[in-house]
Amino acid sequence: KPESTKISGCLTGQDQNGNPVGLPNATIEIKDNAGNVIKTVRTDENGCYITEVPAGGEYTLTATHPNHFFKSKSFSTSEDDFDLSLGFIDMQRIRSGEGIVLKDIFFDFGKSTLKPISFVELDKVVNLMNEVPSLNVELAGHTDNKGSYDGNQRLSESRAKSVYEYIKSKGIDGSRMVYKGYSYSQPVVLETSEVIEGQQLPAGKLDGAYISRLGSKEKEAVVDQLNRRTEFNVTGVKVDNNVYPAYPTLPEVDSLSAQLTDLTGGKKIKGKAKKGNIPAQFQFADFNNDDKIKAKEINEAIDRFFDGRLDATVPDIIALIDFFFEQE
Repeated sequence: KPESTKISGCLTGQDQNGNPVGLPNATIEIKDNAGNVIKTVRTDENGCYITEVPAGGEYTLTATHPNHFFKSKSFSTSEDDFDLSLGFIDMQRIRSGEGIVLKDIFFDFGKSTLKPISFVELDKVVNLMNEVPSLNVELAGHTDNKGSYDGNQRLSESRAKSVYEYIKSKGIDGSRMVYKGYSYSQPVVLETSEVIEGQQLPAGKLDGAYISRLGSKEKEAVVDQLNRRTEFNVTGVKVDNNVYPAYPTLPEVDSLSAQLTDLTGGKKIKGKAKKGNIPAQFQFADFNNDDKIKAKEINEAIDRFFDGRLDATVPDIIALIDFFFEQE
């Protein structure tokens, strides 16, 4: 029996015109069911990845990529699995007027108290808000149609507020978010028939009339679960379609990582700011436009390079670091 299982798959997304594309240099993070990070890899130039995890376990894969919403997928491996393909994961591009349903957001029954298991998903939201500082959102709470409309209105708004308060507590400016409850006024719409939680659900708007036609308590329970949700809807974002001019290739990422380890021991750059007479070739790191190069700006340049947000090469980054230290 194998000790490990080879995991493979690809990420697809949209370019600035909405056309489907592979997503190179996206980050793939795999955690076990205890929340421990097992593997972190990046996709290749075609948006695909291959890695390994211990055989016979349950895992969650989270994919992140600039200008796209994060996406998570749960999977398990048996002790007999040598290879497992997770297929294609379609990433949704961040645009005003669009949003996602936050998965694994749980509350105490009939209350607005978040269960701790929800923090994993909400921390991904916090990371996204930090990565896209121009992102403004509505946190929308929805319920099933059990009970009164007014009671569910209060509950849905209170739950949306709890999500708002958690994200705000992690340092996100509250002015970037609004929260609103919708009771059961906006049921989910299935565009096509789907099998969900083992139940075949026909296409349609999952309202009271739809539920009355199901004739199955099991299917009704699945519909109620779908309608009880928290949405993360974009109300405004400034995305420069040219902000990611050239994703670094995997060899470039590996090369810079190795050289950074040799230069800094894998630690953040530290040192005094370099003032005045900044050579033109290093102006790309003067993010504050104050004719100074600070250690934190070099660290930011490195982060932007790895994320595909800096139009620079590996030699550019290394020369910048050498210049910074030579001026000591």
